[in-house]
Amino acid sequence: SKYRNVSAIYWQPDPEDQKGILLDCGEGTRQQMKAYFGYENYDSVVLGLRMIYITHMHADHHLGTMQIISDRARLLAKMSLDERK
Repeated sequence: SKYRNVSAIYWQPDPEDQKGILLDCGEGTRQQMKAYFGYENYDSVVLGLRMIYITHMHADHHLGTMQIISDRARLLAKMSLDERK
């Protein structure tokens, strides 16, 4: 809903590095990430993800996973192999 989003915890161990992980990935994760990082930075954050850790299989902890994976796959498909490194 507009007022409730099941989201995730994003952790970026090194702020200088573009790599991070998601702890859980609820159905509102994509929209919350776009709101927090901005639409213009969302793509680079998704490309920098190295892991999505699902703590347990309740729907509010994993329903957003396919959206994030789909966005990442779409972004990677646009890139050359050299750009992916």
